[in-house]
Amino acid sequence: MKKGRPKGSKDKSKNAHLNRSKAHMGNKGQNWKGGKSKRENGYVLIWKPKHPQAKNGYVLEHRLVMEKKIGRYLKSKEVVHHINEKKDDNRIENLRLFENNGKHRNYHKHKNSSQEGSNNPNWKGGKITTKCNYCGRKFQYYKSQSSGKFCSKICSNKGRNREDLE
Repeated sequence: MKKGRPKGSKDKSKNAHLNRSKAHMGNKGQNWKGGKSKRENGYVLIWKPKHPQAKNGYVLEHRLVMEKKIGRYLKSKEVVHHINEKKDDNRIENLRLFENNGKHRNYHKHKNSSQEGSNNPNWKGGKITTKCNYCGRKFQYYKSQSSGKFCSKICSNKGRNREDLE
């Protein structure tokens, strides 16, 4: 008697779907678009199944561009930064390599804090002029430092006590 499944029957093993899907990965797949695709978050992926850091056969294009420039594979902890913040602009002149994510974060922190005024993405605006809710005196405040309700701590304490009584 022959072993195995009869001709025409379906493979009902747990991993049969994996065998079928692997046959259609890469350039053999019906959705093959030349080995380049784009993630929803904007990063470009390149089909390089033999690359040591490939995930499902793909590697981020900006990492490949940087590897070509420096002549070696990137370490997994190294971060490639897009200078103009456009995730699909992978020209070498738009890329910068950081040793690790901490140094990359510090770069952004320093970059943002060194920008002045409205060019700084963390800027909350200039001085605002308004009236004190307690004494009615005009005063200026920075939106990032005050709620803008009271001109001083004295008025703030008196005003808040009055609000509590009402």
